[in-house]
Amino acid sequence: MEVRQRALRPEGLRSRPVRMDPVFDDPDAILALMRRRAPYKTLLGFTGHDSVYGTADVPWFMDQTTDEPLLMHNPRWIEAAREAFDAEIVRPMNCTLNVNAPAKSGPPHLDLPVYRGLKLPEAPMWLLTNMSRSRLFLPWLVPLATGLMWFWRGAGGEFEYWPDGPDAPSVCARAPLWNVGVMSDNEVMWHRVGAIGAEERRAELAGSLPSRARMHSVGEGWELREDDRHIASYGRDEIRLSLVWKAYVFKDAAHLASFEDKAYDLDLDTVVDIYAEDLEKRGIDAPRPRDPLADLEWRKLIERVYRTPFD
Repeated sequence: MEVRQRALRPEGLRSRPVRMDPVFDDPDAILALMRRRAPYKTLLGFTGHDSVYGTADVPWFMDQTTDEPLLMHNPRWIEAAREAFDAEIVRPMNCTLNVNAPAKSGPPHLDLPVYRGLKLPEAPMWLLTNMSRSRLFLPWLVPLATGLMWFWRGAGGEFEYWPDGPDAPSVCARAPLWNVGVMSDNEVMWHRVGAIGAEERRAELAGSLPSRARMHSVGEGWELREDDRHIASYGRDEIRLSLVWKAYVFKDAAHLASFEDKAYDLDLDTVVDIYAEDLEKRGIDAPRPRDPLADLEWRKLIERVYRTPFD
């Protein structure tokens, strides 16, 4: 089988994490902006799944912007993205605002990728995640820089990442994390957030957070509510605030032109072809799915074969 492609991720485009300190000239202005944008939705509410699932797994609240100048066009984001990817062209895409209440640690993961011609909502989250884990689709992976920045002085909440791959030692950015950050390649680099806050507070919402709840800014603290019902209150220093800035990065104009050439886009048939070829090489008998998005047995198979490298 020959699959037509032009690599968006050539060997020359391999990033290296770049630490930023400071990230913003006026961190108080960023804190004020984050409070103005409250209330924040749960992760399920943000992704539109709050009507499907009654409770959320973790007290993680989010918002996103594409037009806040302070967040989108911070020159330190741009400079660090150029350095991390050795890229001439940086095109800001969006900035996600995160408000995290005390919670258990998260698993190592990769950010949801963007592939040539294939991203949300054209493909479901589970398939895009598995495509990343398989590493079969790197030539089609759109290069994105991820700028991370934190306001956090409490217990835990470290950012742990594996810049040299999951088999190599990890690196940790630990509190105090105040107006500092890392520019990295989070669609390729495994990373996680450590447990946040005091242990007794981490257990309060476990398995019982209504997915429709919202996190409100109240005075110097924060308040969690579902409509008019009060759920929990938090002091200023109990909430971990962070930003995740995303930008397209291209080595030069020729690399950008390759990205814009839609003749090399992925489609679902090609994705299935690539999986089928690799499964055959592994000696795994896998009937071709008639509908790869609806075939539960095929999904279970690829999720079993292409797993996270972590326990």
